[in-house]
Amino acid sequence: MRRFFSETNPLFAVFGKLVDIVYVSLLWLLFSLPLVTIGASSTALYYTVTKVLRHERGYVWHEYVSAFKSNFKQSTLFWLIYLLIMTMLWMDIVIMGGDVSSIAPLAVLGRGLVLMQYLCILFMAIATVILIYALTYTARFSLDTKHILSNSALLAIRHLPWSLLCLGILVGSIALVGLLGLFLIISPGMAAMLHSIVLERIYERYMSEEDRKLEDLRNHPEQYEYFNRNE
Repeated sequence: MRRFFSETNPLFAVFGKLVDIVYVSLLWLLFSLPLVTIGASSTALYYTVTKVLRHERGYVWHEYVSAFKSNFKQSTLFWLIYLLIMTMLWMDIVIMGGDVSSIAPLAVLGRGLVLMQYLCILFMAIATVILIYALTYTARFSLDTKHILSNSALLAIRHLPWSLLCLGILVGSIALVGLLGLFLIISPGMAAMLHSIVLERIYERYMSEEDRKLEDLRNHPEQYEYFNRNE
């Protein structure tokens, strides 16, 4: 019985992670309440999940608040740009949604409008993928807005299969919340965790050898003593 309640029991480790995921998901909901802050809140979510939940560096509240404050302006700008693009595309879809195809002389035009609607949906998907990269990239690297957006677009294209997977993770998490609202207390943290597993492998490829070694040491602090002894 004592062994079952031991801290080394894997079940307790899994339960602890689930509690942390719920905790960080609730923080995301709280800091996203004004809606305009969803970008900064999502960047803080990714940063906290990657640093604290995955690599056990720091504490959830402290790291989340710190990341939220330090990335607020840039992440909010990305979010507002995304909202503007999505609003324009959605309005185009609605405007083109008239049943013009039922009018004989405009039948061809009607088919063209349907095609344009699908193109708008495609552009919405592209914008969403770029936003995922932009917000997570901001959490990991310090660059100006222009370079983050350009790098995010390039990464989205260069790693298209992984980009589609990230989009699927986001859509799936939203769908779960749509099916059962209770998933809202865990879905943001789970989505960020899955995004981190995918994207950190991509970001690591573009880090210098020295930066990768330092990152590995930060994620495995028990190696510091060995590293310093061999310097």
